[in-house]
This record gives sequence, C-alpha cells and structure tokens, in this order.
Amino acid sequence: MSRYNTLLFDLDGVIFDFKKAEKHSFIETFRKIGIDVDESLFKRYHQINDQLWKEFELGHVTKDEVTVGRFKQLFEQLGFDYPYDRFASDYQEGLADGYFLISHAKETLETLSSTFRLFAVTNGVSKTAFKRLKGTDTLKYFQDVFVSEDLHAQKPSMEYFNQVFSRIKGFNPKTTLLIGDSLTSDIQGANNAGLDSCWINTARQPLTGSAVPTYQITHIEDIFEILVKRA
Repeated sequence: MSRYNTLLFDLDGVIFDFKKAEKHSFIETFRKIGIDVDESLFKRYHQINDQLWKEFELGHVTKDEVTVGRFKQLFEQLGFDYPYDRFASDYQEGLADGYFLISHAKETLETLSSTFRLFAVTNGVSKTAFKRLKGTDTLKYFQDVFVSEDLHAQKPSMEYFNQVFSRIKGFNPKTTLLIGDSLTSDIQGANNAGLDSCWINTARQPLTGSAVPTYQITHIEDIFEILVKRA
C-alpha cells in the first residue's frame, strides 16, 4: 500500500497538452484578423507571456494583467492596430477549446482514481480549466478542482495552498503528493507547503533554482513507479 492517499495534479503540461493548445489558438486567432504567424512572432509572445506569469506567481500582477496585458505589450511592440482586449478574449476562447490531452493522461487518472483521492491544482482561468476538463471527460476523476482565479491566490503562495488544504476533508500533508511540471509554481509551492512533490520533466531539463522535487519522472504514467516504491 502506498504511503500516499491524496494526489494533487497540476493540469497544463501534466494532463493537458498546453503547448499544442496554445499554439493552435495563437495561430487561429491571428488568422482571423488576417495575420500569418511565424516562429519569430510566437517566440516574442512567449518572452512576454513567460515573464508575466512569473510576475503573477510572485503576486506582482493580476490575472488580467497577464491574460490581457501580454497582448497589449505584444501589439505595442509590433505596432498592431487591433483591440488587444478583444484579441485576448478570442484567444482565451480558442484556448478553452483546446481539448488536447497528454499521452496516457486519461488512462492514468482513471486507474489512480480507483485507489487515490485526486484533486486538480492549477493557476489560470476558471472557465478555461473547467471547459477542458468537461470536454475531455476528465472532470469525473477529480474530487475537487482548485483554480487560482477562484481562490484569488496562486501557486506557489501559501495563501493558495492553505485554501486548498482547508477544503480537502481529512487533509494530511504527510500522505499527499503534488504532481506538476513547473519548478517555480508546482514544486516550489510543494516545498513551501511541506508536501512531497513529483516533477514531470518531459524535456529532461536540468534542475535549477531553489525548488527541489522529491521525485522526477519524464512521463505521467511513470507515477505508478513512484507510488509503488513508496508502499
């Protein structure tokens, strides 16, 4: 029997293939306004977007300053004459429709849900998260879903995790494992909250920064080896 009975799953990059959904929505939203996307445009967007999400994790900017502000900055840099807020809304709609699952994610959740309590912990937009969960028929595997927008706090802050813990009946940090792909939000959050963590390092990136995962795996289905080892 595993020492863990409660598993906290990040969504983007763990359950959902966010990169695929992101690029698809980005290209399609620009196509609708008559602009063809090349790699340089996508790269410039990512530089802005990644920096804003880091600022969000630190609590320096709001969600809207990320989801709308990234396009404001991008359009200003490129001199695009189009309402950035309208574009942001259309992009978010497209992103919510990105029902792309990570390979073996659904099967893994289905198997785990018969033995463990599963909860989703994600930074992002509530409407987008729930639309994807329902669209991929994966919502049924989670006993609750904690979205930063709804909690008015975000990973890795203790404000976020304290709310999560208060809503999980019989919560015990010693029997809880957090599974995520982000060192700065998931693994650092687990460190802050005193939880064991599993870093899904698909790209096999070097471990950098202050966050220290308890385990590392490269594919979601490898989680079974961790759970068995901790029996």
